[in-house]
Amino acid sequence: MATAFQRAFSQTMARIGNPQVSDKFAVNQQAIQTTSHEFFAAGARLVYLNLATFRQRLSAASAELGTFTNSLKNLSTVSAAQAGSVAVIGVESYFLFNVGEIFGRGSLIGYDVGPNGFTEKH
Repeated sequence: MATAFQRAFSQTMARIGNPQVSDKFAVNQQAIQTTSHEFFAAGARLVYLNLATFRQRLSAASAELGTFTNSLKNLSTVSAAQAGSVAVIGVESYFLFNVGEIFGRGSLIGYDVGPNGFTEKH
């Protein structure tokens, strides 16, 4: 019988699988090895994909940079929609940076410096 989580997120469970734990150590060890091989193979495919598409991504970035520099040279031809979209992306980036900094600090305001001016970790 499926748990409530499995029923609610059936597509997610189908994608990540439903691991079965066996009473035998050898069976569990084999499942762990198979899963780790699949994990590292997926990582290797990702690295290969990133390396194989590097030139394509670089050419796309250089084309976008060229468009940006041409827009800077011809500011009179930039439309209000283009300027607005750039402003929205800039503000969005700024706020995402601040949210990341808040998560990194672990605090909304300031860093936890502890009673002696630094955080003591035992």
